[in-house]
Amino acid sequence: MGWEAKISGFTPCLSAERNAHLQAYGVVPGYWVRVVQHSPVTVIQVEHIELALERGLARKVLVTELRSPSKS
Repeated sequence: MGWEAKISGFTPCLSAERNAHLQAYGVVPGYWVRVVQHSPVTVIQVEHIELALERGLARKVLVTELRSPSKS
């Protein structure tokens, strides 16, 4: 919790509809999100919006970089 992740894209199996939905909320390649919690669902913060992602959906979001909470 508290870590930030840079979005790099989505797995190929993510539907175009889900992809568009995530991007509409700011889950966009190149953007940073903050992980608020992992269980029972993954909650991320994008700007001032918190999104709850079911585990299967969260696994389809790819990240390239991580920043520890102390560097935020």
